[in-house]
Amino acid sequence: NAYKFKLGKVLFQSLDERDVESNLFEIVNLKTSAEECPEADRSTLLNLCLRAAKKATEYACFDSCVSYAEKGISLLPPDKWSHEREVSLELFSLIVEAYFSI
Repeated sequence: NAYKFKLGKVLFQSLDERDVESNLFEIVNLKTSAEECPEADRSTLLNLCLRAAKKATEYACFDSCVSYAEKGISLLPPDKWSHEREVSLELFSLIVEAYFSI
């Protein structure tokens, strides 16, 4: 699993923004396959999970949206409502919207 995380990290770092967007689900799936996310990568992965959840919603893939949003929520710090308020609100809102759409 650490290998998959590293592969996802290299893939993310080597692609331009357009290619990251077209491979977003693969990158997030690889990077979230590890048991734990290194602290240095947490913020990047959190934002990638948020982007993947939004993209899944756009494609009406609500089960995937829930999965990506839950992964993102698991990366939030314990004091998420103080330090990551906007991201927390977006992730929880996406989950609620997805559950109502399933």
